[in-house]
Amino acid sequence: MVNILLALYLSTLPFQFALSPFEGVDLALSRLFALLLFLVFLAKSLREKQFRLPKPLPLFLLTTFLFLVTLSVFWSENRGWALRKSTFLWNFLPLLFVFYAALFRVSTRRLLIHSFFGGAVLVSFVGFFQFTLQFFWGIEKAFSFWVRYITPLFSGASFGDAVANYPSLLVNISGVTVMRLSAFFPDPHMCSFYLGMAVPFGLLLFCEKQGRKRFVYGALALFIFIADLLTFSRGGYIGLVSGGIAFLFLQPNRIRKSFSPLLIGIFLPALLIGIILSPVGERLWSSASLKDGSNVERLRLWQEASVSIRENPILGTGIGNYSLSVKPTTTYREPIYVHNLFLDIAVEIGVFGALSFFALLFLALIRSYTAFMKAGSLEQGVVFVSLMIFLGHSLFETPLFSVHILPVLLFLLALSLSYRSSFEKV
Repeated sequence: MVNILLALYLSTLPFQFALSPFEGVDLALSRLFALLLFLVFLAKSLREKQFRLPKPLPLFLLTTFLFLVTLSVFWSENRGWALRKSTFLWNFLPLLFVFYAALFRVSTRRLLIHSFFGGAVLVSFVGFFQFTLQFFWGIEKAFSFWVRYITPLFSGASFGDAVANYPSLLVNISGVTVMRLSAFFPDPHMCSFYLGMAVPFGLLLFCEKQGRKRFVYGALALFIFIADLLTFSRGGYIGLVSGGIAFLFLQPNRIRKSFSPLLIGIFLPALLIGIILSPVGERLWSSASLKDGSNVERLRLWQEASVSIRENPILGTGIGNYSLSVKPTTTYREPIYVHNLFLDIAVEIGVFGALSFFALLFLALIRSYTAFMKAGSLEQGVVFVSLMIFLGHSLFETPLFSVHILPVLLFLLALSLSYRSSFEKV
């Protein structure tokens, strides 16, 4: 039952609604689903008197991070905000144990990988529908419809208002305003995170299949990749570039053995054509321009956060309270953050909290890379690439409090940490 619930959870993650039980409070169904999963897992483990937990080092890093998050509530200026943020993490992070225990069976690993990829395919279709609306209705009508009726339904009334007041759904490219692909995600950046992390699994399924199925999975992976490009998220593009570098870092001779030459022949030209001949190229090159206004603002935010970290490197401002140190009159939903995952964590719970979180990520990276290089596990090579896409994008965004991205990250960590060399090579 746990495996079925996990498969359902991963496949429907981008489609789960949000409730608004109180004014200013949004409750995503994925949070309730995550709690249900953990309770079912806990009841099953107690009944069977068997708990499968990660090895001591990753367990220590995760509990250290959670401990520092919880402790920071006591010195936060606004403890209500801190409690909301810390509760969010306590709600989701136990999913790592649920995924870890379930993934000890190869059949479950395959089921959950297919579920995650299937959800990404479906939400890409939704995203393409949304993106094409502007060409039939006009951009104003399409934008108004999406932020008025769709975003509040899937993000909640309060969060939906914040998205409408601080829209990132529109972008200006060469003097032309375009509505970006975001599907049911609250903004294009989180959509890009999700799709980018899913693309490598399409390559995995492509390499596994033969004949017509091989073509279908290759086409679907390319479909998700194009949808990711249409988010026009420059951080997402940097993530894809990071994933591409990681792919090449797996060594050419091993790539030739594990990945079909046809795969490289399809996706690398598609990437180059997308960069050179489309507006995607302009967005990517502008991410390196110091004349771009958003880049100048991001550098200012990083510098401001670095000053705050130097002033309080151990304790930080308290989880969820950095915005108050920048603007004392800010509201909870006002999007004031550093736009860099490491700096965002360090500025709120201190350098040790950030180090414990990223040490867990790098431990998973090392394990997946080693499993590919030594055991030839294509699955772990894909996990390595997907985690690198996450890290590359995280240089410019903070997905830690996303109800869509955090569960996927925990799934990737569990895939890496639960891998055993005795598994079948996939």
